[in-house]
Amino acid sequence: MKRLFFILLASLFMLFACNADNTTDGDAEGMEDPPVETPEDGDAPDDDTDDDSMDSDTTALPDLPVTKTETMMIEGMEEEMILNLLQGEEADFSVYIPDDMQGAFNDGDLDVYTNFDGTLNEDARLFIYEEIEADVLATLESKGFTTDAAETMAFDFTDTEQTLVKEGFSGRIGSFTHEGDEYTIGYYYPSAFGDGFSARLPLIVDSLVWHDS
Repeated sequence: MKRLFFILLASLFMLFACNADNTTDGDAEGMEDPPVETPEDGDAPDDDTDDDSMDSDTTALPDLPVTKTETMMIEGMEEEMILNLLQGEEADFSVYIPDDMQGAFNDGDLDVYTNFDGTLNEDARLFIYEEIEADVLATLESKGFTTDAAETMAFDFTDTEQTLVKEGFSGRIGSFTHEGDEYTIGYYYPSAFGDGFSARLPLIVDSLVWHDS
């Protein structure tokens, strides 16, 4: 009888021990930290801003006065002219335009027209293009211009120059390089605009500020 009692007591002890082990294992599993998921490339946190890629698409424009005043000579008389700053993010340079002229950049190319007495005249024009001279001449030929040899140079930075020829007009075209890039500069205007246009022309050209300087 005593032997049976000890066998029963031992069985109950083993049963309680097994239950205790199972409970401990279950609690341990419930307390484990959840697995850390590694984010895929597309879901990676975007903490770092790609400033370099943004800066590569934007040109830092020089900080220049919005206007300035220059003196020009018309028929031997000094006359003050207000010039307005013109800039473009795609342009290689900034420039000042006389108050009675209008200018605009188009993909970095500059066109300036007279606006005397508030009347815009696109036949009186200065241009600076980042193109080779032959391509610009092809467009001018479609407007009725031809070229002739130039006896003197109108600009002190051009490599070559030619006179633009068209009845009733005066004009010039030249090519130059800057920082390894080729440019074409030119102008034309009706002969009646001679004094006014020729006086304003050096104000514009001399005001160029290259963005690499």
